[in-house]
Amino acid sequence: MIQAVTEEDDPEEDLGPNEDENQDPEENPELQEEHSCPQEENQDTLDGERSSGFSRGLSQEELVDRREERKLRLELAK
Repeated sequence: MIQAVTEEDDPEEDLGPNEDENQDPEENPELQEEHSCPQEENQDTLDGERSSGFSRGLSQEELVDRREERKLRLELAK
């Protein structure tokens, strides 16, 4: 038996433009992946290179050491 869907039966009608998508990263794993990247990973370093130490698994101390080395090299190059 085929049953026609009426406006009252349509669950999509009650949803607003984006209400069907959860915008909270903690509750939506897809958004969590986008927001869970460490901030330093996407920032440009002083010499214009992309900082990708976190993606290579370097510790925070190693990243700080590399940042300090870059700063010294830039100062010496001036």
